[in-house]
Amino acid sequence: MENPGVLDTIRNCRFCFMCRHACPTFLATKYDSHTPRGFALLLSEVHEGLRDWTEDFVERFYQCSLCGLCREDCLFHWPEDELVRQARAEIAAAGRAPSSIKHLSSLITQEGSPFGRLDPAAGVPASVPARGEVLYWPGCTARKNQPEIIRAVGHILDAIGSPWSRLDDEGCCGMPFLDLGYPELAHHAISALADRISAVHPQIVVTSCPHCYRMLTERIPEERRGSLSDVQVMHTSEFLVKAIATARLRFRHSWAGSRIVGYHDPCQLGRKLGVYEAPRNVILAATGKPPVELIHNRAGAECCGGGGAMILTNHELVTRIATLRLKAAMQERVDILVSSCPTCKTALGMARDQQGMNIDLVDIVEMAAMAL
Repeated sequence: MENPGVLDTIRNCRFCFMCRHACPTFLATKYDSHTPRGFALLLSEVHEGLRDWTEDFVERFYQCSLCGLCREDCLFHWPEDELVRQARAEIAAAGRAPSSIKHLSSLITQEGSPFGRLDPAAGVPASVPARGEVLYWPGCTARKNQPEIIRAVGHILDAIGSPWSRLDDEGCCGMPFLDLGYPELAHHAISALADRISAVHPQIVVTSCPHCYRMLTERIPEERRGSLSDVQVMHTSEFLVKAIATARLRFRHSWAGSRIVGYHDPCQLGRKLGVYEAPRNVILAATGKPPVELIHNRAGAECCGGGGAMILTNHELVTRIATLRLKAAMQERVDILVSSCPTCKTALGMARDQQGMNIDLVDIVEMAAMAL
C-alpha cells in the first residue's frame, strides 16, 4: 500500500474508537471489525505478517459502503474510506477476491453493466435526435431499477424544449470497478466513456447518478480530459436549478399538499461532491417550502447503505442500514422522502418494502416532473 495518507490512517485509526458511531455498517451489525479502527487493525495485522487474507477478513472489507462519514466525523479527517478501497485492490490483486466479486467484474467487462445487458432504449422516445444540446446519462442503476427516473428526466427536457439525446450503448462509468477493487479496469472504463461522450459533441452532460457524476468530474484521465474541456457536466438537481433560474422550468406550489417532505443527502453527491443546496432549492421551488431536515443531514448525513458496491453484493446488510435511515426520517414525521441518487432510492425502497413502512420515496427529478 503506497498511499502515505492511507498508511497514516492504518497507524492512527487502530488506536481510536471515536468515530465508531458514524459507521453505518457498525450501527447495523454492532461488529467492531466494521469500524474504522477494526479495518485498520485487520489491515495492519495482514501487513505485519500476523495474519493472511482469510475468507472472513476479505468478507469484512466488502462490508463497507465507503460513505466517508467516518472521515467527516474524524478530527483529523483520516481517509478511512480510501483505506478500505485500497485494501480491496490489494485483495483483488492477490487473487483473493470472493467469487461473487470476480463474477461481477467479469459481468461488467463483458456486458457493460453489473446488472448484465440492459435495454438501451429504456424510457427514451424514438423521436429523440441523435445529437443535441444535452446528453442525458442516467447510469446503470436507473436503467435497471429506476426507469421512472429516466422517464421523468425525458419529460422535463421535453417540457423545457431542450434538444437532448442518450447513448444507445452507455457502458460502465468505472465506479463499480473502483469500488470492487479493480482500479485499472476503472481507468479503462472511464477512458472509454470519455471517448463515447466526445464523439457526440454535447454542450452539457446531465446525469442522475452521483457515482457517474464523480467519475466524470474527478476520474477522467488526463489524456482524455482535453476532449471534454468544452463539455459541462451537471447533476440533474443542478440542471433543474439552472432551468428554474432562467424561467425555462416553472412549478405549481401544490405538489406535496399538506404532506411533509424531507430530503436525504446521498453520500456521493453531498459529502463527496459538496452538492447540498441544489436539491433543496428544487424542493423549495416545487413545494413552496424547504424540506424538513433529518437529524443527520448535509455533510453529516447517514448513508443508505448502497454505496461501495454493497447494493450489488450484500442486499441483506444494505436493507438493515437503509432501515435505520428510514426510521430516522419517520421520527421527523416525513411523509415523502426525496433523494437525488438512484442507488439511494433503490436501497431505501428495499428497506421500506421489507419493513412495510408508510413513506413515499421519490427522486428529485420525479418530484420535479410531477410538479410541472
